[in-house]
Formats: sequence, C-alpha cells, structure tokens
Amino acid sequence: MAELNQKSIEFFFKKYHVTDDAKKIRLLADVTDIIYDYNMLIVKLEKESDDFRQKQIERDLAELESKIDEIFIKSK
Repeated sequence: MAELNQKSIEFFFKKYHVTDDAKKIRLLADVTDIIYDYNMLIVKLEKESDDFRQKQIERDLAELESKIDEIFIKSK
C-alpha cells in the first residue's frame, strides 16, 4: 500500500483543480470534517501496532478518501 500521509484541504483543491474562491467556500462546508477525520485516522494509524487494526484503519481511510473524491467530482 502507498505511503499514507495527512492531507490538507488545499491538497484536494489542487488535485481537482479548484481555483474559484466561491466554489472553494461551498466545498469547505462539505469536506472540512471529513478531511479532519481522515487526518486523525492517519495519526491513529501511525500509533497503531496491531496489524489487524492497521488494516481496518487503512480501509476506513480508503472509504473517507472515496467520499472526499465523490464530493469534489460532484461539484464539477
């Protein structure tokens, strides 16, 4: 699995080429909490030593990232 790191809201704006400030403001309300949860799971993953639990967290991270991607794709 690829190296997992915390990601900023700005990372997703760049990934989806969102430059319009009005669009950014609308997206902030939808993604801020999800990105926060994603980053908190990264912190939890870094501290977790149990392999089974690490896999669960990785699945949760993939699910959250899919949710974030979906929000950005729908906003286009």
